[in-house]
Amino acid sequence: PGPAGPAGPAGPVGPAGSGGPPFSATGPTCNATADGNTDDTVALQACIDAAAVVGGTVHLPAGRYLTSQTLSVPGGVGIQGVGAGNNPLQISQLGSVIVSTGTGPTMRITGSLVSITRCALFDAPHTAAAGIHIVADSALVESIILAEILVYGYTAGVGLRVSATRAGGVAYSSFSNVRIRNAQTGVLLDAGPDVGSFVNSNSFWAGAISGGGFDYGIRVAGPGSVNNNRFDNIVVEPFTSTHGHLVVEGNKSFIEVYGSRFEAAQQDAAVPIIRIGPESRDNVIEAMIGHSWVAVDAHANPLVRVATGKSVAPADPNGNVLLNSDFLMDYRVGDGASPAAGSAAAGVLYWSLSGSPGCTATRQLQAPDDQLYVDHAVLSITVPVGAVCQLSPATGYAVPSHARYATFGAYISGDAPGTAHAIMRGASFKIQGSAHSYNADTSAGKPWAFVGLRVGFQGQTLSPALVLDNSAAGAASTQIVGITAPLLTFGAAIPTAGGETVAALGSTPGRVVWYNVSEPTDPAQPTYVALPRHAALFRLTGEGAVARINHNVNRFPFGSVITLIVEPSATVTFVNSVYLVLRGGPWDPAQSHAIGIVASSAAGTWEEVWRS
Repeated sequence: PGPAGPAGPAGPVGPAGSGGPPFSATGPTCNATADGNTDDTVALQACIDAAAVVGGTVHLPAGRYLTSQTLSVPGGVGIQGVGAGNNPLQISQLGSVIVSTGTGPTMRITGSLVSITRCALFDAPHTAAAGIHIVADSALVESIILAEILVYGYTAGVGLRVSATRAGGVAYSSFSNVRIRNAQTGVLLDAGPDVGSFVNSNSFWAGAISGGGFDYGIRVAGPGSVNNNRFDNIVVEPFTSTHGHLVVEGNKSFIEVYGSRFEAAQQDAAVPIIRIGPESRDNVIEAMIGHSWVAVDAHANPLVRVATGKSVAPADPNGNVLLNSDFLMDYRVGDGASPAAGSAAAGVLYWSLSGSPGCTATRQLQAPDDQLYVDHAVLSITVPVGAVCQLSPATGYAVPSHARYATFGAYISGDAPGTAHAIMRGASFKIQGSAHSYNADTSAGKPWAFVGLRVGFQGQTLSPALVLDNSAAGAASTQIVGITAPLLTFGAAIPTAGGETVAALGSTPGRVVWYNVSEPTDPAQPTYVALPRHAALFRLTGEGAVARINHNVNRFPFGSVITLIVEPSATVTFVNSVYLVLRGGPWDPAQSHAIGIVASSAAGTWEEVWRS
């Protein structure tokens, strides 16, 4: 005979179970019926076990797979259907549907790298504990993928549960387009009862939870660590929920939610749609809500922001409570460096410098190249070799009753290698922040470093401080370290440095300047006073007369109002002229001790407003 001819075209693919793909649920290896009447539990479990041996995938042709027991899915197995059918409001014959008639979870995943896609799970008698339960028991389970799944009718249990116990953990898993309809709890993330278990860093994308029967839409619960789980573009809109559509519980639990919607058309007015437990903090929620309200401690969760006109929660004022945070109060021009009472840091009121012998401070005001903020002075601290210096507020600060966080820090910059850290002390604790290098030469334009820490607690008086350490082995030179713009805020909101020069608590002004009239800036013009423009309150010392104020240089803007107070020990008079118009008549030092004046032009002329 002649040579064989070319191969003919391939014939049609046979139906599932008749030469279908490997590990087809209805094929000869597995022999599931998918008729909705025969119990397929044993067939499906055998198929899953066979796939686990080679890391294979179980294919689910369209049909109803009746199960009476939990299907156990070990690591490395894929389960793939043809879809959930053509009607999300009822279970369709056109999809790959696993019908549960038992009381346990329909599927339990116990290993990593499991993928379940394009199928439906249906709790027909409403008795199952869960649709899919991912559990890490004394082990790490990660990289689970669930996609395009419909979970229907689990009104006695949980649609999707992700849990860890006995120091186990579930992480780095992805759940996309998971649709949960009618359940007691839509999604439950829980770790415990031990605190060493965790469910962290998992992602949920573009799913929906709706229908009836809900106690919870999404529930996050400890006591283990359940945090950094992220929900994006999720819709949670059961008609009502007994405890809330989103509930976060546990002091190690917090959640991230973005671009999502929570709707409850029939919610009990006494039940919030979102409830963040008082022990939970640092939650991040950006969502739309409707027909309800949100219960959250905004001071501990400043990034919970929901769009609704029906309720509102206050946020922290987040003000800097430090007195004299610009280091300008008690700044003395021309009368030496004697500090005011209670101050030991370059005459800066409300601040103290302590530590090793040789720790000293000077204040730089007219050195813009060395300043981070033009309206803040720089304290220049000398730190000798082997020394540890500490700059701290001269008084403690009581924590407001609502606050659960405090943040303290300042900008630093130095001329040699060295480290700095912030500390906070309370009645029962001392916490030290991370060390920062301050090897930054400000004269060369190198950046400042912010050194600080945040602590969480309630009901104590704080004593914060900055510690400059030049005691490391090999330290060879004295260091000059600049410090500016310190802050102390209460609450969890991220603070803003350099933005306030008046304390947020109390009414103490941040800018008072002493000026010695006996030592004028220009000796050739002894009655010409040159005041720094950073202040509005001036205390005058010494002896002499004042006829002109900032006449030639550094003029105040038109409309500026300043107050001049003559100290009791001083002898100062004001001279009436076209440059300083005294509306109250000649100045009598025996009768008057203070005067308020306004800049009546931009040319250095002033007019009296009041005197006392």
